Amino acid sequence: MHLPVDSYTEQMEFNSWSFVFFFPVVCLLYWTIREQRCRNAFLLVASYFFYMCWNASYGILLFTSTLISYLAGIALARTEHTGWRKLLVTVGVVLNLALIAYFKYADFGVSTVNWFMQLLDINMHVPLPGILLPVGVSFFVFQSVGYTIDVYRRTVPAECAPVNYALFISFFPQLVAGPIERSGNMLPQFREKRVWDDDKAISGLKLMLWGYFMKLVLADRCALYVGSVFDTPSAPGYSSLLGIVLFPFQIYGDFAGYTYIAIGVARIMGFHLNDNFNHPYFACTVGDFWRRWHISLSTWFRDYLYFPLGGSRCKKWRIYFNLMATFLASGLWHGAMWTYVAWGGVHGLCLCIERALGWGKKQFGRIEKCAHVALTFLIVALARLIYRAGSLEMAWIHIKRALLPSRFTLGNSETQFSLLMIFIVVAIVIAKDAIEEWRPQAPTWASRISPWWRDVTIVTALVLAISLMASPQGGTFVYFQF
Repeated sequence: MHLPVDSYTEQMEFNSWSFVFFFPVVCLLYWTIREQRCRNAFLLVASYFFYMCWNASYGILLFTSTLISYLAGIALARTEHTGWRKLLVTVGVVLNLALIAYFKYADFGVSTVNWFMQLLDINMHVPLPGILLPVGVSFFVFQSVGYTIDVYRRTVPAECAPVNYALFISFFPQLVAGPIERSGNMLPQFREKRVWDDDKAISGLKLMLWGYFMKLVLADRCALYVGSVFDTPSAPGYSSLLGIVLFPFQIYGDFAGYTYIAIGVARIMGFHLNDNFNHPYFACTVGDFWRRWHISLSTWFRDYLYFPLGGSRCKKWRIYFNLMATFLASGLWHGAMWTYVAWGGVHGLCLCIERALGWGKKQFGRIEKCAHVALTFLIVALARLIYRAGSLEMAWIHIKRALLPSRFTLGNSETQFSLLMIFIVVAIVIAKDAIEEWRPQAPTWASRISPWWRDVTIVTALVLAISLMASPQGGTFVYFQF
């Protein structure tokens, strides 16, 4: 998959050696500093360094977004005049969204104009600006916009401390790929005194290791096979079918892996980030899926777009319009391509159909629930095929190829080993999610084991699994392009 992001000489990704050195040093210095304000100032400098390792000029973009929302929040706190407040929130939101529009959609807009002119047989071509997408811009801009709207609604007070607010926007664990945090959750944590907690540190380490397992073993191994399928025009039908099925697991391992590492890193430093995933592939409907997948984004669109449009407190046709508008916007947020808009449209259409059928509030029986889980996964997989294939035409070709009978062969020994590892890892992830979904409480025999031995066993098992099963070819995190 093409990543339209800037090239860089030194990655600061979670799966890079630079981060392996960066985080322990930052963590050690952070806990060495005793004074709370100095800690926050140090974290702010570390976060900007983290982001500017991708490209030094990114720091200007991050600072600009932060400054716009900070000043808007201060101005909103100092005026009670309704007209002025509406003007201030509009200016603050529009200026921040303009950053995304320029960096993410300028090329998309020009290419769309060129396509229309070609369609109308107009002999004119506008050159593409060639603007490269800074990593994480969609995430931290949405965080800034959410804060501005919250201050306008008076659901949170304006943050007067510039260091605390700048750290809220730039906090490095969740800066480039979320979760998209709310100011009501994070800003109070920057004011509180934080002390080292052994339990939180061990819990954070386990989350980090599970995140690395999801990324290095599940996502990167699936990516090798999925890439070979979609980049090979003559791939047999069973390969296309496996590619369609495995791509959702690649995305899940990639994005959930990043999220677990981010939450773990923050927890070790005494912070709480909100969960972003809740066993999404056990969802019974598409609506249920979006309550489980990328929760911070889906709730952001719900609170700042769907509800302001009227939500579900409208006439039926208006509810359907609100759903479609929200998911078309979500598709455009994910990528500046019409395939992403189509992907969002498929999800919006499915939610409209589910609402018309009354599935949202329906209680399913055990067998019926299994059938709905399978159907939801199929819809999600086929919708993702649209942007993975690159076009609706190529997606249809892969679907037809997957439905055609073809001889199943495992290929050479290397391919066989790769598929075996993929099936084992997918089974492990599904089993873990299934246990947490259906048996959230630990069984009696597990509770009798010493917590110390349980933690040592889990950490050792994850380290061994990552060492033995990690993909030989690592890759960048897919959600950096969003």
